[in-house]
Amino acid sequence: MINKTVQNIADQMVESGATQAASRTKKAIGLGESSASGLSRTMKNIQDSVQNMFDYQEAKQKRERRAALTNSSNENMASWVAAIQGAIDKAPDTSKGSNKTESAKEIFGSDEEETTDSILSQPVPEPDPVEDSIVKEEVTTTEATAETETIKFVLPKELYGKKGVQLGEPISRSYFNKPIPAGELRGKSRKSGDIDVESQEEIISRMVEYGRRMELSDREIAIALATVRYESGFNPDAAAKSSSAVGLGQFVNQTWKNVTGGTDRNSIDDQIQALFDLQIENTGIAERKGYGEEYIYAMHHDGPKLELDGLSKSKKHVMPFVPKYEKMIKEFF
Repeated sequence: MINKTVQNIADQMVESGATQAASRTKKAIGLGESSASGLSRTMKNIQDSVQNMFDYQEAKQKRERRAALTNSSNENMASWVAAIQGAIDKAPDTSKGSNKTESAKEIFGSDEEETTDSILSQPVPEPDPVEDSIVKEEVTTTEATAETETIKFVLPKELYGKKGVQLGEPISRSYFNKPIPAGELRGKSRKSGDIDVESQEEIISRMVEYGRRMELSDREIAIALATVRYESGFNPDAAAKSSSAVGLGQFVNQTWKNVTGGTDRNSIDDQIQALFDLQIENTGIAERKGYGEEYIYAMHHDGPKLELDGLSKSKKHVMPFVPKYEKMIKEFF
């Protein structure tokens, strides 16, 4: 009887020990799976961070190359002007009876009389006639010595800035209640699109000029214009209430610092440059991942991880306007 009782106790101890061991094993397996999952997420975040770092460095190198190209072009222009001025200085003095036609021929290789004004100020060719709702307006002013022709474009209403403002009260880091800086091409308020038509047209012209200097295609420039139309309504002082987003491209503080290194946020030229730099970076990411053009704005809005609703906004509010801006660029620029 005693031996049987002892045997029963021994059996229970063995069974209990096995259950505890099994429980410990299951916990260990669970911890291992959790650790493996956490490690996987960490490695993915590191991979994304490294890729973003390389993308930023690539965009930075492109900016430096473009700056060097612009400086070289300016130096070549200065040398060209200096050469012409030197040739003029060496020309015979016409006040002492020299033949002006012959001296002009000697300097410029032409049988006709020319001056530096006629070389450096060639007449601007008129654009082709406009076929639809984009209207051309020509204003001609005549002065004592010269006639200057200015061509002004007027866009359909839908291609001017989108107007709007977020509901609610601004958060502490928002620029919405900060005073608007003095100067030209400033907004009337911090609301999207709250800027006069003439200033919008000038900003559009500057963006096209910047894009051309950066050797971007009309399509790429049109994407930037459609982005700014939706983001800020071409108001360089537009500000969000829910974040630190401000300016033409609505850059938050950290994105502005990453893209520009921390330049003047109020500078319209710096805002345009930053917008194109970020777009070039996002275009590169989209191409590497096999994405379409609609992802360029989506990443501008969401960031490379595409965690928000930027793609749906791109398809609805940005991409439909790209071909319209592209047509405008071809007709007026």
